[in-house]
Amino acid sequence: SSSPVAGGEPASFPRKPKPWDGASNCSELSMQQERKGCKPPWYTDKYDELVRQGQSIKNIKCPNGIRLPGDVTLSNHLSTPENVMCVFYGFVPMLVIAVAVVEFLYVRGTRELFFVLYVAVTTALNEVVLKGLVKQPRPPKSCAVTCGMPSSHATFAMGFFIVMFLDAASRINPMDVPGEEHPEAVCNYWMQRSLAFIRGPLSNPVTLSNGSFVITCLTWGFLLLPVPLSRIYVGDHSTPQVVLGSAAGLLYGFIFFYCVYAPFAVYMADAEKWRWPRNPWRGTHVLKNTIRLPWWRRKVNPHHISIVDSEPDAALVYGRSLVRVEVVGGHWSGVAW
Repeated sequence: SSSPVAGGEPASFPRKPKPWDGASNCSELSMQQERKGCKPPWYTDKYDELVRQGQSIKNIKCPNGIRLPGDVTLSNHLSTPENVMCVFYGFVPMLVIAVAVVEFLYVRGTRELFFVLYVAVTTALNEVVLKGLVKQPRPPKSCAVTCGMPSSHATFAMGFFIVMFLDAASRINPMDVPGEEHPEAVCNYWMQRSLAFIRGPLSNPVTLSNGSFVITCLTWGFLLLPVPLSRIYVGDHSTPQVVLGSAAGLLYGFIFFYCVYAPFAVYMADAEKWRWPRNPWRGTHVLKNTIRLPWWRRKVNPHHISIVDSEPDAALVYGRSLVRVEVVGGHWSGVAW
C-alpha cells in the first residue's frame, strides 16, 4: 500500500521479494554449476579467466602434472619409476580393450563379440549412468577433469580378472598334461596354453591343466590387480571411488558370466561350425561361433559313451585304477578316474 505525500505522488515502501525475482541470476548460476560439473578448481578458475580474455581453453595446463589420454595423470609429485608404474597400469585396461577389439575384427567370433559387448555395457553403466548420477569430483592432485565415482579403471580391471578366472576355472582338467617326454614338446605345450592371455581374458584353451590355470591366473593378476591401487597412488581416484569401482567390476563380471556368457556357451555347444550368414565361400562370414566347451560341460548322450577295459599295466593311484573313457563322435577321448 502507499499513502499520498506532498506533491501528490504516493510514497513507495520496500516490496517483499517474490519467488520469481532474480530468475535470470538463478538460471545463470545453474548453468555455471552444470558447466563446471566435476571439474577441479584449477580448471574452472583458468577457464573463466580465458573466457573473459577471449582465449582458447586448450591453453589450460594442470599444475599437478600432465593429463594423458584415458584420464591418466603423469604426476609432478612422484618419481620417475613411480610414474612409469602408475602410467603403465593406467593404460593396461585400455590395452586389453584394444586387443579385444582387434581380435574381434580379425576373428569375427561369438566369444570375441561377447567380450566387446561386455566392455561396451560396462562403459555405459559407469560413464553415463553412475558417474552422471553421483557427480563426485576427483582428488585435488589429479589432472583429469571428469567425474571420479566410481573408478572405471578399477571396474575394468576387476571385471576382466573375474571373467577370466571364472572361465578358466570352468576349464580345469587335472588329466590335461603333455603326453610327450621331449623337452621341446613340453615347452611348446606350455607356450600355447599359458600365453593365451595375449589374446584376451576369454581366450582360454578348451581345457586347462592345474599348472596352466595357476600360470594364467598369476599372469592376469600381475596385469590387472595392481590397477586399482595405482589409481589411488597417483591421485587420480580416492579410496572410496576405487572400492566402489572394484565392487562394480566384480558384480558386472559375475552377472555377465553366469547370466549371459555361460548359458549362451551351453546353448551353442553343439553348433561349433555355425556361421552367419551361411555362405558357400570360405572366410566370407560376418560372424562365427568360436566358443568351445570342455567335454564335461556338454550334454553328452549316454549311448555315445563307452568304457574300455582298465589299463592292464596301470598301478593303483589313491586306491583307484585308470579307466579309459571314450566319447563317440570325436568330441573327446581321454583317461578318467
